[in-house]
Formats: sequence, structure tokens, C-alpha cells
Amino acid sequence: MAPGWFNPRVVSASSAPVVQAVFFFSPAWSNYQKVITQDLPVLRAKYGAQLEIGMLDVSTAKGKTVYQAAIQQFNIPANRQEAPTLIIGSTVLVGVDEISAQFQAVVDQGLKAGGSPRPDIPGLSEALAVDSTNFGAGSAGAPADNNNFANIMAQVLLVGMIVVLAWEISRQPWKKGQKGRSKSAQQDWLAWVIPTLILVGLVISAYLSYVELTATTAVCGPVGDCNAVQTSSYSRLFGILPIGVMGILGNLSILAAWGFKRFGPRKFNRQAALVLVGLVSFGLLFSIYLTFLEPFVIGASCIWCMGSAVVMTGLFWTAMETAWK
Repeated sequence: MAPGWFNPRVVSASSAPVVQAVFFFSPAWSNYQKVITQDLPVLRAKYGAQLEIGMLDVSTAKGKTVYQAAIQQFNIPANRQEAPTLIIGSTVLVGVDEISAQFQAVVDQGLKAGGSPRPDIPGLSEALAVDSTNFGAGSAGAPADNNNFANIMAQVLLVGMIVVLAWEISRQPWKKGQKGRSKSAQQDWLAWVIPTLILVGLVISAYLSYVELTATTAVCGPVGDCNAVQTSSYSRLFGILPIGVMGILGNLSILAAWGFKRFGPRKFNRQAALVLVGLVSFGLLFSIYLTFLEPFVIGASCIWCMGSAVVMTGLFWTAMETAWK
């Protein structure tokens, strides 16, 4: 375990005052990874061994029991529950924004007062001894390391998407394309890539819709934190329409435009191409926006979302290569 992170088995040898805190989190709670990957490491670097933090996942049995005890002991109201919660002494900080804004000041106050002992919550020591989670550096495969890797993947993908967009715009294929349906074998093969990619996109969007609408914990695999992304405020357009549902509607719209262009009246070929390219262009731009949010705003990246972005990038490139032929 990295020094400076709370470990109930270790007693600090330092004579300097120490502030001890407990951080309650859950994979189903919005944006908790931002606190872990961005806020806490900065404070850990500043305070070193003078700041000790116990981490409890409330989705575990012991974590949930201790969290319920904390709710009772500190009278945390219902509208402040089910969000990342940090308790230092008698101070309770709830939500990512509140923790980010006030944590450092509370730590400074505790150090000036000569230190702050671990919150006296029934069952806390026992739960930390069994279920505590370490997000410090140096642990291969630790959640923070996995999410940092996912964030790097998202940034690389973001650059790739922008490059594909710029490349196709610079080529201006809409000015070079010819009306009609005469296509080479290669062009015909490429055209059928579109419905294949749409099928993959529909599967991803359907799963994300299920997660968002039912508040189910997503299966993320070993990379990233899909649940932090899917429960963030950015998982719904204007706070209403789940992004997964929007993905389903977008993929179906692209499929309809592709089908009309390929099988509809020839005289509407150019108009159908415009609609198809317009839809995939909007889809790519929106995917770029969402991919940017993950590492730079939400602080967590979702492998399902990155897969959806790859599909949309493929749809954009394929449509630009075939729509004007």
C-alpha cells in the first residue's frame, strides 16, 4: 500500500499531526472516480503521511453496513445519500463538487487543531481491515491504474477521430463523387460495411440503454469505469434522454438513410447521400464530444463508449467513401 493512505494495520510513526478520513463510494454512483484519480492524489502528494484515508465500497456487504451506520450517526439526509461521501472528524462532505471544493480546507483545519482521529463509526475498523480498497500508486491492476490506462486510450481515440474527420474534409469527396449507382466491386463491398457497423453499434447502444434505464451495474471488464460514466450527469442529453437510447435512434436513422440511398428511387440518390453523410457527421462530432468528456471532465472512461465511438468513426469514413459514388 502506498504511504499516506489509511491502513488500519499500520500506526503512523510520525510525531506530526495526522488527519484520518473515510471515503464511501460505489460503482453505481456518479463521478466518484474523479475524486480518486484527480483530487485525492494531489492532496496525498501535498500532505504525505499526515493524511490517511480509508476507502469503503458500499456495494459490498460490510461497506453498506458501515455506510448505513454513518448515515444514522451523522444524520445524513435522504437527498444527500447515494453519492460519494467523505467524512473527516464531524465534517461530512457529499458529492464530487463538495469534496473537491472543501476537502483541502477541512484537512488544513484538522492539522491546525492537532490532528483528527478516524471517524468513530460502528464497524468501520473491522470493515476497513476486510474490505478497504487501495487506490494509491504502485499496485498493479489497481482501479486507479486501470482507469488511467482507459483515459489514455480515450485520448488516443479522440485524436484518431479528429484525424479521420480532418482527412475526409480535406479530401472533399462530395465534390468528386458522381451521381448514379455504378460502383466498383470494392465500393460495393464497402457499402455493406455500413449495416454491419450499425448492427454492432445497436448492440452497444442497447446494452448501455439497459444500464442507464435500469440503473444496473455495467460489466466493464478490467479497463476503465463504465459505471462512473453511465451514472454521471452527462449520461443523459439535457438530463432527459439517455445517451444509449440516443445511440439506438441514431443508428436506426443512419440505417434508414443508407437503405433508402441503396434501394430507393435513383432520382433521390444525391439527397439520400446528403442525409446519410449529415447523420454520420453529426454522430462523429457528438462522439468526439463524449469521448472528450470522459478523461477530461468526468475523470473516467468507458470501454463500451469507446467501442461506440470506434463504430461511429468507421461509419463516418465508410459513408464518406461510398455515399457520393
